[in-house]
This record gives sequence, C-alpha cells and structure tokens, in this order.
Amino acid sequence: MGSIILLFIGVIVAFALLPSIANGVDTMVSTRNAVNSSVTLSTVGVAVDMTGMELIGDATVLNATTGETLASNVTVAEGLSDGQKTIQITLGGDGTIEGHNYTDNAVFVTYEYGADGYADDAGTRGIANTIVIFSALGLLGFVVYYAIGKAGWLK
Repeated sequence: MGSIILLFIGVIVAFALLPSIANGVDTMVSTRNAVNSSVTLSTVGVAVDMTGMELIGDATVLNATTGETLASNVTVAEGLSDGQKTIQITLGGDGTIEGHNYTDNAVFVTYEYGADGYADDAGTRGIANTIVIFSALGLLGFVVYYAIGKAGWLK
C-alpha cells in the first residue's frame, strides 16, 4: 500500500513539473513574431527598447499613418539596456525620413525575435529538447521502479 501511495505522489509531482519544464524549453528554442508592433521613436540617436532579446533576420519599419516602408535613418538591432540584451530601434540622421520628421512619432515594426531566455546557439537549442525527453524518461523510470519493482510484481 505504501508503494502505491508513493507512486501516486511521484506521478502527481512529475505531472506538475513536466509542463513547466516543457514551457521553459519552448522559450529556449522557439522564435516569436512581432507583427506591426507600434513603437514611438525617440530623439535622434536614442535607442528605444522593443520586445525580445535576439533579433532573427531583418525587421521591416512602416510609417504608422501611411504604411510606407521606411528604409533610411532608422536602425533595428540588438543592444544592451540596463545590462540586459534587447532589441532596439534607433532614429538616425537628422530625424527626418523622406521629408518627414519622425522624432517622437510612432512607427510599426515587424520582426522575428527570440524571447527572453532564447538560446542563440544552435547547439544549445538542439540539446534543450532532450531535457523534456529525459524528464519524461525519469518519470517513466520512477513509475516502473516503484509500481513494478517495489510492489513485487516481478517476483
């Protein structure tokens, strides 16, 4: 009877932890998309933080009112803010793009990014998926050991 109670407690604890482990691994290996994310540009040369820490590919910046693509005097890149890696947008030049002053104006930015906790190394992302597999195997080993071995079902 004690083995069954211990097995029950172990399974409950494992099923409570396994989804959290899987969510953490998902954050490490999956990219996200920000589509038409509204960002208000600051003054020239001052970076504005955006969502994410790892910029994947190129970003597209659009005029918030006309929808035109802005190709000059605006830079989207990775940077540091308060010691944390983040994605930033910076207005360059004299603050004008195609004759319009964008200082303190909104733009729409579309980009793919890795969220906070994203593993930027491909090897780490490959190994991270095995964390969930080994967690599930650990649960299976616990069940087999206590349910079959301790209960004496193999004798």
